[in-house]
Amino acid sequence: MNCTNLPPLGLSSCAAAQLQKLFGAPAEVFYSTSPTSEAVWRKSSNPAGLQSREVPFITNTWSDEVDETRHHLADGLWVDIDNQEDLAQAHRDTLTTAKKLEAVGVDPACCSYFASGGKGFHIYIPLAALVPAGVAGVGKPMCENLALTCKGFVMDCLVTESTDFRIYNGGKGRIFRQPNVQRPNGKYKVQISLNELRCMDPDGYAKVTEQPRPLFAVPDPVPITAVNPAWVKAFTAAAGNRKKKSSPPGAFKAPVDTRRARRDVLDLLRLIGPCEYGDWLRVGSAIKSVMPGDDGLEIWDAWSRRFKGYRDRECSSRWSGLDGRAGMGTLAYLAKAAKGGLK
Repeated sequence: MNCTNLPPLGLSSCAAAQLQKLFGAPAEVFYSTSPTSEAVWRKSSNPAGLQSREVPFITNTWSDEVDETRHHLADGLWVDIDNQEDLAQAHRDTLTTAKKLEAVGVDPACCSYFASGGKGFHIYIPLAALVPAGVAGVGKPMCENLALTCKGFVMDCLVTESTDFRIYNGGKGRIFRQPNVQRPNGKYKVQISLNELRCMDPDGYAKVTEQPRPLFAVPDPVPITAVNPAWVKAFTAAAGNRKKKSSPPGAFKAPVDTRRARRDVLDLLRLIGPCEYGDWLRVGSAIKSVMPGDDGLEIWDAWSRRFKGYRDRECSSRWSGLDGRAGMGTLAYLAKAAKGGLK
Protein backbone atom coordinates (compact mmCIF):
# COMPACT_ATOMS: atom_id res chain seq x y z
CA MET A 1 0.00 0.00 0.00
CA ASN A 2 1.48 3.34 -1.07
CA CYS A 3 0.69 6.19 1.31
CA THR A 4 1.16 8.81 -1.44
CA ASN A 5 -2.01 7.95 -3.38
CA LEU A 6 -4.45 6.89 -0.66
CA PRO A 7 -6.29 8.98 1.95
CA PRO A 8 -5.46 8.60 5.64
CA LEU A 9 -7.24 5.75 7.41
CA GLY A 10 -10.85 6.68 8.08
CA LEU A 11 -11.01 9.50 5.54
CA SER A 12 -12.17 7.73 2.39
CA SER A 13 -14.15 9.45 -0.34
CA CYS A 14 -17.02 7.06 0.49
CA ALA A 15 -17.28 8.51 4.01
CA ALA A 16 -17.22 12.06 2.61
CA ALA A 17 -19.91 11.19 0.06
CA GLN A 18 -22.14 9.59 2.67
CA LEU A 19 -21.88 12.63 4.95
CA GLN A 20 -22.77 14.96 2.08
CA LYS A 21 -25.63 12.68 1.03
CA LEU A 22 -27.12 12.79 4.52
CA PHE A 23 -26.85 16.52 5.21
CA GLY A 24 -26.34 18.17 1.81
CA ALA A 25 -23.23 20.10 2.80
CA PRO A 26 -19.69 19.47 1.51
CA ALA A 27 -17.47 17.37 3.77
CA GLU A 28 -14.07 18.68 4.84
CA VAL A 29 -11.12 17.91 7.06
CA PHE A 30 -8.86 20.27 8.98
CA TYR A 31 -5.08 20.09 9.08
CA SER A 32 -1.97 21.76 10.44
CA THR A 33 1.39 22.03 8.68
CA SER A 34 3.36 22.79 11.83
CA PRO A 35 5.32 19.85 13.28
CA THR A 36 5.21 21.31 16.78
CA SER A 37 1.93 23.22 16.99
CA GLU A 38 -1.67 22.40 16.17
CA ALA A 39 -2.82 26.01 16.56
CA VAL A 40 -3.19 26.97 12.88
CA TRP A 41 -5.95 24.90 11.27
CA ARG A 42 -6.76 24.96 7.57
CA LYS A 43 -9.58 23.32 5.61
CA SER A 44 -9.26 20.74 2.85
CA SER A 45 -11.47 18.40 0.85
CA ASN A 46 -8.50 16.30 -0.30
CA PRO A 47 -6.87 14.40 2.58
CA ALA A 48 -5.08 12.10 0.14
CA GLY A 49 -3.31 15.16 -1.24
CA LEU A 50 -2.44 16.28 2.27
CA GLN A 51 -0.88 12.90 3.00
CA SER A 52 1.21 13.05 -0.17
CA ARG A 53 2.51 16.44 1.05
CA GLU A 54 3.48 14.84 4.38
CA VAL A 55 1.21 17.12 6.41
CA PRO A 56 1.81 16.13 10.06
CA PHE A 57 -1.69 16.64 11.50
CA ILE A 58 -5.13 15.96 9.98
CA THR A 59 -8.48 15.59 11.76
CA ASN A 60 -9.50 11.97 12.20
CA THR A 61 -13.04 12.45 10.83
CA TRP A 62 -14.74 14.21 7.97
CA SER A 63 -17.10 16.95 9.13
CA ASP A 64 -19.55 19.46 7.69
CA GLU A 65 -21.34 22.51 9.00
CA VAL A 66 -25.11 22.95 8.70
CA ASP A 67 -26.85 25.77 10.60
CA GLU A 68 -23.78 26.21 12.84
CA THR A 69 -23.85 22.51 13.76
CA ARG A 70 -21.12 20.09 12.76
CA HIS A 71 -21.65 16.43 11.88
CA HIS A 72 -18.87 13.85 11.68
CA LEU A 73 -18.19 10.61 9.85
CA ALA A 74 -15.18 8.35 9.30
CA ASP A 75 -14.60 4.79 8.12
CA GLY A 76 -13.37 3.83 11.59
CA LEU A 77 -12.35 5.05 15.00
CA TRP A 78 -8.97 5.48 16.64
CA VAL A 79 -7.76 4.49 20.08
CA ASP A 80 -4.83 6.53 21.40
CA ILE A 81 -2.74 4.74 24.04
CA ASP A 82 -0.08 6.96 25.52
CA ASN A 83 1.99 6.91 28.69
CA GLN A 84 4.54 9.69 29.03
CA GLU A 85 6.23 8.02 31.99
CA ASP A 86 6.27 4.36 31.03
CA LEU A 87 6.42 3.09 27.44
CA ALA A 88 6.34 -0.51 28.69
CA GLN A 89 3.01 0.21 30.39
CA ALA A 90 1.65 1.73 27.17
CA HIS A 91 2.72 -1.44 25.35
CA ARG A 92 0.98 -3.68 27.89
CA ASP A 93 -2.14 -1.55 27.68
CA THR A 94 -2.13 -1.77 23.87
CA LEU A 95 -2.02 -5.56 24.07
CA THR A 96 -4.82 -5.44 26.64
CA THR A 97 -6.88 -3.27 24.28
CA ALA A 98 -6.44 -5.83 21.50
CA LYS A 99 -7.70 -8.56 23.85
CA LYS A 100 -10.65 -6.41 24.87
CA LEU A 101 -11.54 -5.89 21.21
CA GLU A 102 -11.79 -9.63 20.79
CA ALA A 103 -13.97 -9.84 23.90
CA VAL A 104 -16.56 -7.49 22.35
CA GLY A 105 -16.61 -9.35 19.04
CA VAL A 106 -14.05 -7.38 17.00
CA ASP A 107 -11.26 -9.39 15.39
CA PRO A 108 -7.97 -7.68 16.35
CA ALA A 109 -6.48 -8.89 13.05
CA CYS A 110 -8.74 -6.53 11.07
CA CYS A 111 -7.46 -3.49 12.99
CA SER A 112 -4.37 -1.44 12.14
CA TYR A 113 -1.63 -0.72 14.69
CA PHE A 114 0.90 2.10 14.85
CA ALA A 115 3.89 2.94 17.01
CA SER A 116 3.42 6.68 17.47
CA GLY A 117 7.13 7.53 17.78
CA GLY A 118 6.49 9.22 21.12
CA LYS A 119 5.39 7.28 24.17
CA GLY A 120 2.62 5.08 22.87
CA PHE A 121 0.57 3.41 20.18
CA HIS A 122 -2.49 4.05 18.02
CA ILE A 123 -5.11 1.47 17.01
CA TYR A 124 -7.52 1.96 14.11
CA ILE A 125 -10.79 -0.01 14.26
CA PRO A 126 -12.77 -0.21 10.99
CA LEU A 127 -16.38 0.86 11.35
CA ALA A 128 -17.44 -2.16 9.28
CA ALA A 129 -16.43 -4.33 12.25
CA LEU A 130 -19.14 -2.60 14.31
CA VAL A 131 -21.81 -1.51 11.82
CA PRO A 132 -23.05 -3.57 8.85
CA ALA A 133 -21.79 -2.04 5.58
CA GLY A 134 -19.63 0.49 7.45
CA VAL A 135 -20.25 4.12 6.51
CA ALA A 136 -22.95 3.09 4.03
CA GLY A 137 -24.99 1.81 6.99
CA VAL A 138 -24.73 5.04 8.99
CA GLY A 139 -27.61 7.53 9.28
CA LYS A 140 -27.96 11.09 10.51
CA PRO A 141 -28.19 10.27 14.25
CA MET A 142 -24.80 8.57 14.23
CA CYS A 143 -23.17 11.53 12.48
CA GLU A 144 -24.69 13.83 15.09
CA ASN A 145 -23.26 11.77 17.95
CA LEU A 146 -20.09 10.19 16.55
CA ALA A 147 -17.52 11.69 18.93
CA LEU A 148 -19.46 10.77 22.09
CA THR A 149 -20.28 7.32 20.70
CA CYS A 150 -16.60 6.59 20.04
CA LYS A 151 -15.64 7.89 23.46
CA GLY A 152 -18.35 5.87 25.19
CA PHE A 153 -17.47 2.68 23.33
CA VAL A 154 -13.81 3.00 24.30
CA MET A 155 -14.61 3.91 27.91
CA ASP A 156 -17.10 1.05 28.28
CA CYS A 157 -15.12 -1.67 26.52
CA LEU A 158 -11.48 -0.80 25.83
CA VAL A 159 -10.26 1.56 28.55
CA THR A 160 -6.83 1.13 30.15
CA GLU A 161 -4.81 3.46 32.34
CA SER A 162 -2.96 4.72 29.23
CA THR A 163 -6.04 5.45 27.09
CA ASP A 164 -6.22 9.09 25.98
CA PHE A 165 -9.78 10.37 25.48
CA ARG A 166 -8.85 13.79 24.11
CA ILE A 167 -9.08 12.55 20.52
CA TYR A 168 -12.88 12.23 20.74
CA ASN A 169 -13.90 15.77 20.00
CA GLY A 170 -16.93 17.38 18.39
CA GLY A 171 -16.74 20.75 16.70
CA LYS A 172 -14.06 20.67 14.02
CA GLY A 173 -12.87 17.30 15.28
CA ARG A 174 -9.54 16.27 16.75
CA ILE A 175 -6.38 16.86 14.78
CA PHE A 176 -4.36 13.62 14.69
CA ARG A 177 -0.74 12.74 13.94
CA GLN A 178 -0.14 11.19 10.52
CA PRO A 179 2.25 8.29 9.78
CA ASN A 180 5.67 8.64 8.14
CA VAL A 181 6.07 12.33 8.93
CA GLN A 182 9.09 13.14 11.08
CA ARG A 183 8.33 14.32 14.60
CA PRO A 184 10.30 17.04 16.42
CA ASN A 185 12.11 14.25 18.31
CA GLY A 186 13.35 12.82 15.00
CA LYS A 187 11.08 9.75 15.20
CA TYR A 188 8.16 8.67 13.00
CA LYS A 189 4.72 7.28 13.57
CA VAL A 190 4.82 3.97 11.67
CA GLN A 191 2.47 1.07 11.02
CA ILE A 192 3.33 -2.23 12.68
CA SER A 193 1.74 -5.65 12.43
CA LEU A 194 -0.15 -7.28 15.28
CA ASN A 195 2.65 -9.85 15.58
CA GLU A 196 5.25 -7.08 15.78
CA LEU A 197 3.20 -5.42 18.50
CA ARG A 198 3.05 -8.62 20.52
CA CYS A 199 6.83 -9.09 20.36
CA MET A 200 7.87 -5.45 20.77
CA ASP A 201 10.11 -4.17 23.55
CA PRO A 202 11.44 -0.61 24.16
CA ASP A 203 14.54 -1.22 22.03
CA GLY A 204 12.40 -2.56 19.20
CA TYR A 205 10.09 0.43 19.51
CA ALA A 206 13.00 2.85 19.25
CA LYS A 207 14.40 1.06 16.21
CA VAL A 208 11.13 0.70 14.28
CA THR A 209 10.30 4.42 14.67
CA GLU A 210 13.69 5.59 13.36
CA GLN A 211 12.51 5.89 9.75
CA PRO A 212 9.32 5.80 7.66
CA ARG A 213 7.76 2.47 6.70
CA PRO A 214 5.35 1.64 3.88
CA LEU A 215 1.74 1.29 4.94
CA PHE A 216 0.16 -2.10 4.34
CA ALA A 217 -3.32 -3.60 4.16
CA VAL A 218 -4.87 -5.76 6.88
CA PRO A 219 -7.71 -8.27 6.40
CA ASP A 220 -11.19 -6.81 5.95
CA PRO A 221 -13.62 -7.43 8.82
CA VAL A 222 -15.89 -10.42 8.42
CA PRO A 223 -19.25 -8.99 7.22
CA ILE A 224 -21.76 -8.60 10.04
CA THR A 225 -25.54 -8.49 9.86
CA ALA A 226 -26.30 -6.55 13.07
CA VAL A 227 -24.76 -3.58 14.82
CA ASN A 228 -22.33 -4.57 17.57
CA PRO A 229 -24.27 -4.47 20.90
CA ALA A 230 -21.51 -2.53 22.66
CA TRP A 231 -21.64 0.10 19.89
CA VAL A 232 -25.43 0.29 20.24
CA LYS A 233 -25.06 0.87 23.98
CA ALA A 234 -22.50 3.63 23.46
CA PHE A 235 -24.60 5.32 20.77
CA THR A 236 -27.77 5.16 22.88
CA ALA A 237 -25.99 6.80 25.81
CA ALA A 238 -24.41 9.45 23.57
CA ALA A 239 -27.71 10.34 21.91
CA GLY A 240 -29.46 10.52 25.28
CA ASN A 241 -26.72 12.73 26.70
CA ARG A 242 -26.90 15.06 23.72
CA LYS A 243 -30.67 15.27 23.99
CA LYS A 244 -30.46 16.23 27.68
CA LYS A 245 -27.97 18.99 26.89
CA SER A 246 -29.98 20.52 24.03
CA SER A 247 -32.89 22.04 25.95
CA PRO A 248 -35.24 24.27 23.90
CA PRO A 249 -34.88 28.05 24.28
CA GLY A 250 -36.51 29.27 27.45
CA ALA A 251 -36.71 25.81 28.98
CA PHE A 252 -36.65 25.83 32.78
CA LYS A 253 -33.55 24.32 34.36
CA ALA A 254 -33.75 23.56 38.04
CA PRO A 255 -30.76 24.93 39.94
CA VAL A 256 -28.37 22.35 41.36
CA ASP A 257 -28.33 22.19 45.14
CA THR A 258 -24.54 22.09 45.48
CA ARG A 259 -24.55 21.37 49.21
CA ARG A 260 -26.86 18.41 48.79
CA ALA A 261 -24.96 17.17 45.74
CA ARG A 262 -21.71 17.26 47.70
CA ARG A 263 -23.26 15.41 50.64
CA ASP A 264 -24.81 12.75 48.40
CA VAL A 265 -21.56 12.22 46.49
CA LEU A 266 -19.51 11.84 49.67
CA ASP A 267 -22.05 9.46 51.21
CA LEU A 268 -21.89 7.15 48.16
CA LEU A 269 -18.11 7.34 47.81
CA ARG A 270 -17.70 6.07 51.37
CA LEU A 271 -19.29 2.82 50.21
CA ILE A 272 -17.24 2.37 47.04
CA GLY A 273 -13.91 0.61 47.42
CA PRO A 274 -11.11 -0.10 44.93
CA CYS A 275 -12.44 -0.68 41.44
CA GLU A 276 -11.29 -1.38 37.90
CA TYR A 277 -9.90 1.47 35.84
CA GLY A 278 -13.05 1.89 33.77
CA ASP A 279 -15.22 2.14 36.88
CA TRP A 280 -12.74 4.61 38.38
CA LEU A 281 -13.27 6.85 35.35
CA ARG A 282 -17.05 6.44 35.67
CA VAL A 283 -16.84 7.58 39.28
CA GLY A 284 -15.03 10.72 38.11
CA SER A 285 -17.57 11.27 35.33
CA ALA A 286 -20.46 10.84 37.76
CA ILE A 287 -18.97 13.37 40.18
CA LYS A 288 -18.40 15.82 37.33
CA SER A 289 -22.05 15.51 36.23
CA VAL A 290 -23.18 17.24 39.44
CA MET A 291 -19.99 19.03 40.52
CA PRO A 292 -18.20 20.12 37.32
CA GLY A 293 -15.81 22.55 38.99
CA ASP A 294 -12.62 22.24 41.01
CA ASP A 295 -14.57 21.05 44.04
CA GLY A 296 -15.67 17.94 42.16
CA LEU A 297 -12.12 17.26 41.00
CA GLU A 298 -10.84 17.64 44.56
CA ILE A 299 -13.39 15.13 45.86
CA TRP A 300 -12.49 12.59 43.15
CA ASP A 301 -8.78 13.04 43.86
CA ALA A 302 -9.22 12.72 47.63
CA TRP A 303 -11.28 9.53 47.23
CA SER A 304 -8.72 8.08 44.77
CA ARG A 305 -5.85 8.68 47.21
CA ARG A 306 -7.28 6.01 49.50
CA PHE A 307 -6.34 3.20 47.15
CA LYS A 308 -3.19 1.42 46.05
CA GLY A 309 -2.04 2.50 42.61
CA TYR A 310 -2.96 6.17 43.10
CA ARG A 311 -0.93 8.44 40.82
CA ASP A 312 -0.37 12.06 41.63
CA ARG A 313 -2.02 14.44 39.12
CA GLU A 314 -3.77 11.63 37.22
CA CYS A 315 -7.21 12.84 38.30
CA SER A 316 -6.46 16.37 37.10
CA SER A 317 -5.10 15.11 33.78
CA ARG A 318 -8.26 13.01 33.19
CA TRP A 319 -10.82 15.54 34.45
CA SER A 320 -11.11 17.67 31.32
CA GLY A 321 -11.72 14.58 29.19
CA LEU A 322 -14.68 13.38 31.28
CA ASP A 323 -18.02 14.31 29.77
CA GLY A 324 -20.31 13.75 32.75
CA ARG A 325 -22.00 10.92 30.82
CA ALA A 326 -22.39 8.96 34.04
CA GLY A 327 -24.48 10.36 36.87
CA MET A 328 -25.52 9.80 40.44
CA GLY A 329 -27.16 6.55 39.37
CA THR A 330 -23.70 5.24 38.50
CA LEU A 331 -22.41 6.02 41.99
CA ALA A 332 -25.46 4.40 43.53
CA TYR A 333 -24.97 1.29 41.39
CA LEU A 334 -21.31 0.96 42.32
CA ALA A 335 -22.08 1.55 45.99
CA LYS A 336 -24.76 -1.12 45.93
CA ALA A 337 -22.39 -3.54 44.19
CA ALA A 338 -19.73 -2.87 46.83
CA LYS A 339 -22.21 -3.76 49.56
CA GLY A 340 -23.05 -7.04 47.85
CA GLY A 341 -26.51 -5.93 46.80
CA LEU A 342 -26.09 -6.96 43.17
CA LYS A 343 -26.30 -10.53 41.99
